[in-house]
Amino acid sequence: MRKSIKQGFQKNIMKNINIDNISIEYNVLLIDDKETIKKFLIKSFIKKGINIVAANNITEAKNLLDENNNFDLILTNLDSDAIKCMELCELIRARYSMLELPFVGYTSNNNASVISNAFDIGYNDFFLLPFNPVEFNYRIKIILEAKKLTDTNRRLQNLIDIRTQVFKMNTHDLKNPLSSIFSLSGIPVESFKDNEEIEQTMKVIHNASKIMMSLVNTNLEFFNVTSDSIQLKKEAVDVITLVNQIVEINNPLAKNKQQKIIYNYPNFDCVIISDHNKIYQAINNIVSNAIKFSPLGKNIWINIIKEESSRIKIIIKDEGPGFRKEEVDNVLIKFGKHSATPTGDEISTGLGLLITKQIVNLSNGEIYLESEEGKGATFTLNFPSGEHFDGISLF
Repeated sequence: MRKSIKQGFQKNIMKNINIDNISIEYNVLLIDDKETIKKFLIKSFIKKGINIVAANNITEAKNLLDENNNFDLILTNLDSDAIKCMELCELIRARYSMLELPFVGYTSNNNASVISNAFDIGYNDFFLLPFNPVEFNYRIKIILEAKKLTDTNRRLQNLIDIRTQVFKMNTHDLKNPLSSIFSLSGIPVESFKDNEEIEQTMKVIHNASKIMMSLVNTNLEFFNVTSDSIQLKKEAVDVITLVNQIVEINNPLAKNKQQKIIYNYPNFDCVIISDHNKIYQAINNIVSNAIKFSPLGKNIWINIIKEESSRIKIIIKDEGPGFRKEEVDNVLIKFGKHSATPTGDEISTGLGLLITKQIVNLSNGEIYLESEEGKGATFTLNFPSGEHFDGISLF
């Protein structure tokens, strides 16, 4: 009886199941060696705009999981190899929760122990073949939408955590200059003995205000750059001219510390597609940091290279303190102050490199850091060439 039901299901599967009303842009991994079921599920998911990748067995599935960690659902047929399907689910659950990566199974074997074991090890849901099309549709829909909601909540929480930490960090840094301004502004002018004493007090107030303005401006820039709604103006940017402007602006600061900026570039055009003002800020952040953190009398190198692969590299190298080994991997993804400190009276908020990475990424570029403590740091910005960009002239 069970066999005839299964055969009837396989013959009529194309007519009976319709995965309706499921939002698009999900990624599903299907593990099944039964062609009739597999082909239909693939067709049904694709029809609804859901990306689906099929594997014939667990080994293929593991290879796909190694290559792609962006799946939203794993769907398995336990009729093929129930034990290996269970083992794969256990491996997934060791890394992901049930909401982070749902795991759903189906089988023609109405065995209570198999079903209970599946739920025990972390299956989100389970279907018996032949499954009811309406039931299958809505249960899969609920699972995928719960996954989407979990991902959204996680991204929002991450953004909240980042912004909270920014506020905590800069609020702490604002405390000292604000205390100075508060204390000094409460002293009556007649309490000062001479103009020199007034002058010194005004300098303290001015410097404290400068620090506060830097922190406030950095906060505002950080929230602008990390906002999902930010749009970079897409224009052709002449990198050689842009970096030359940055060198000219920073040369006086370098000379004040007896430093030398060595700028090398090719004798042909190097154009990228970005927002001129934003990418200027990104590159300037790195150059100013190199000056800020390098000791007196050191060199800073800026090299522009155009590769045969039509990619443009901007390499900025300094002779500063560099980064500790444990900092190198995190310096561009975590904000906050690192072990290095400015060698002059410069202000450092710890947000410049995070802002730089955001701008570079929004410009379809990549940024890398190579550094060893005590031996300086080398930042490499890698962009696709924009020499064939149409319709927009250079700035």
